[in-house]
Amino acid sequence: MALSNKPKKKDLKAEKDIESFINDGLSHEKSLPSSKAEENQDEIKYVQLRLYESEIKEIDDYLQENYSSRSRPSRHNFMVEAILEKLKQ
Repeated sequence: MALSNKPKKKDLKAEKDIESFINDGLSHEKSLPSSKAEENQDEIKYVQLRLYESEIKEIDDYLQENYSSRSRPSRHNFMVEAILEKLKQ
């Protein structure tokens, strides 16, 4: 059985300072003018799409036949592009 030293106590104040510094860097809305921040309210929503296995296989076959392996879009990107293209019509 391997023995190790007792874990040292972490400085909670220092950790909170580090987390607040990181979180400040992640918020981009502070740097944007107020009108820009209001325009960017269009948030990404996650949607679950249910398809039959045969339909997924048909999409995968289409992608494999019509795209080279380097330029092949992911199944997700292909479906998003198809939906956006349909909405533009």
